[in-house]
Amino acid sequence: MVKFTIIIPTRERCDVLKSSLKTCTTQDYDNFEIIVSDNFSQDKTKEVVESFRDDRIRYINTGKRVSMTDNWEFALSHVTEGWVTILGDDDGLLPGSLKKVAGIINSIDVQAIRSSVCSFTWPSLTGKEFGRLEVPLKSGHEVRKAKIWLSKVLNGRAQLPGFTYVI
Repeated sequence: MVKFTIIIPTRERCDVLKSSLKTCTTQDYDNFEIIVSDNFSQDKTKEVVESFRDDRIRYINTGKRVSMTDNWEFALSHVTEGWVTILGDDDGLLPGSLKKVAGIINSIDVQAIRSSVCSFTWPSLTGKEFGRLEVPLKSGHEVRKAKIWLSKVLNGRAQLPGFTYVI
């Protein structure tokens, strides 16, 4: 069974972290862990993480304020095995997403997966009592050779649309 590690780097964002963690802990897939990498927050980040009382969540703290990149690297250094995804502390996973990706990994020999991004605008940014969710409705997948397509993308000759699996 494919193992996933979901890394959530955070700093001073306990207000949105709780929602992000909820989308992860309610996945219908069993083999995953969540690493919350706290960049020395002075708010209630640790308390929010502990409130879940979920053994799949591991809280780590940088011990001092570091750059965003260093926080990501710090979190990555704590991954023990499997597939890794980095999730923003104000982002979430759609229901069933880990199960779907595991199915793809088990059926196609790939080394990386890229998907279209859903976006959510928080109510505080819309000035309304509700947010806005945008979900790309394209389905299916496409397998591409990484060496060829990454070169095209990096040289501005192509974009990676929809679900793209890099082999």
